[in-house]
Amino acid sequence: SGSAIYKTTDGGTTWKPVFTHTGTYFRSLLFVDDKHGFASNLGPIPQSSITDTNVLYETTDGGASWIPVTAIAGPMPTGICNQTMIDPLHLVAVGRVEGPSYMMMSSDGGGTWTSTDLNSQLQMLIDARFTSPTDGIVVGGSAGSTMYCTILHTTDGGGTWKPVFQSATPSSLCWKINFPSSQVGYVSVQDTAGGTSSFAKTTDGGASWKELPLENAGTGYAGIGMGFITEDIGWISADTVTAPTLRTTDGGQTWAKDSALRSPINRFRFLSPTTAFAIGATIWRLDVPWTGGDP
Repeated sequence: SGSAIYKTTDGGTTWKPVFTHTGTYFRSLLFVDDKHGFASNLGPIPQSSITDTNVLYETTDGGASWIPVTAIAGPMPTGICNQTMIDPLHLVAVGRVEGPSYMMMSSDGGGTWTSTDLNSQLQMLIDARFTSPTDGIVVGGSAGSTMYCTILHTTDGGGTWKPVFQSATPSSLCWKINFPSSQVGYVSVQDTAGGTSSFAKTTDGGASWKELPLENAGTGYAGIGMGFITEDIGWISADTVTAPTLRTTDGGQTWAKDSALRSPINRFRFLSPTTAFAIGATIWRLDVPWTGGDP
């Protein structure tokens, strides 16, 4: 249920609901520590069952209870898709799919937030990654009548943004960011109009990006979840259940169907070099018995 938050205490074998709020579509979770965390709400979308206008909820007791976050300065976002922690004090929340596009930042561990309007550059804002309170990237879909998967870079904490990547495929949307190392990173491309299937890759920490073909994806691959357990070994999943989830072992040069996974997978989480979760229509857990020790 999109209106519930679930918790596991046995590594994902069993889950129980800890909070349910009718009219909310919980979209992402971010925990600063074991007790203190935030849950985002996608927010009302026309012709949907989402009615809750609170964009963020907070818990200080490990998820047992949640209250709306109200200390938000600046233009109020309509909904939040994803969150990221730069450090325990500096937090980022962005949204949303279907627009509008806003980024919220906190410099006091989520006590207060400041929102920035990014609609002049992005009509959809999906994900963010910051390496410091001032340096980071956001991804989404460009503003304008034809949308293109776009990556923006800031060096001043979101005051100004410079485009560093735009897909060649029209009607495309950048979805998820994943950096298996400080220099190598990947961004999935959600193609919505049947164009050439692709993804974006950087080898210089996100300063520059290349668009690469997604082998064995067919045309119009709606890439969403993307994650790498090493610089070379990773997965990409599609928004449609009929499309395969693909795996690469050579940094994206070649891709093949991974029959152990089914699309859609929205996010890959790597807790360690040996443990990963894939989260979407189903929750998957991967335990990697590396030969000769961790990579």
